[in-house]
Amino acid sequence: MAHWECVESHAVRLAELAGGDVEVARWFGIFHDAARQSEGRDTRHGERAAALVERYRSDLALSSSQIELLKNACTYHEKGMVSDDPTIGACWDADRLELPRVGIIPHPRQMSTPTGKSEASARI
Repeated sequence: MAHWECVESHAVRLAELAGGDVEVARWFGIFHDAARQSEGRDTRHGERAAALVERYRSDLALSSSQIELLKNACTYHEKGMVSDDPTIGACWDADRLELPRVGIIPHPRQMSTPTGKSEASARI
């Protein structure tokens, strides 16, 4: 739960700074790892998280386009990609800023937003 709260806080802050959708970023913090089956390598947990978003879509106060954005952010957050989309970038950077909890220091080139790149640079 602490990880989810930290990711949510980072995602909201990064989305605000990047001009992304803050509500999608907030929900990303909650859903992105909700379907993890282990703390170790757990491929496809992003896809399972997107399936949870779909399952609860009628309970979320988000538009259809926001739901699709959230599902995309969840699906691909574990794939090591970067994004030009300010919302998706904020979400992915938020999760990566929390990687030191498992002994991984993110590199600036793994970050999508200017703030994410700056914060990763300060850690190496």
